Amino acid sequence: MPKLITWCEHNKNWLLAIMAVILIASYTIDFLYHSTEVDQSYYVGCARLILEGKYPFVDYNISYPPLVFYIVSIVLRIFPDTVYTHLAVLYAFICADTFIIYKLAKKINPSPYVSFLTIAYFLFLTIKSRGTMFVLEPFVLFFGLMSLLAVQSKNKKMLFVAGVSAMCAT
Repeated sequence: MPKLITWCEHNKNWLLAIMAVILIASYTIDFLYHSTEVDQSYYVGCARLILEGKYPFVDYNISYPPLVFYIVSIVLRIFPDTVYTHLAVLYAFICADTFIIYKLAKKINPSPYVSFLTIAYFLFLTIKSRGTMFVLEPFVLFFGLMSLLAVQSKNKKMLFVAGVSAMCAT
């Protein structure tokens, strides 16, 4: 085992490059051959109703906080309503989640390798656990992580950002 650890330390740049290629390939395949699930239809359908001028909880019943539906409706107002647009919104939030996890990992351990391994682990878990399906979790995770990052800041004004982010997560 010590020989393996020594070998990994000497070849860590190659290992990180291989992991990055595997991650990029996995997400590319997922993006190109993505199948639509029921949740995606639900979120996009609610966003379309918002674009038609209807209000959540008043004109139609929803089971979740409406912020995600408003975010998706804003994107659908700007870009064409396609499966790839829906996935682009989801992937943007996954990228934002990954960046915040990287920043939090940097605060815990300043080593760039530890930070990279942390985000690689997050991305592997995301693709393995169907995290790239259009569901509520990546959106909620973003606001929860934002509140955690704001609390970690030494600036007292960031506590307000933490509170707003925590409110958006629920």
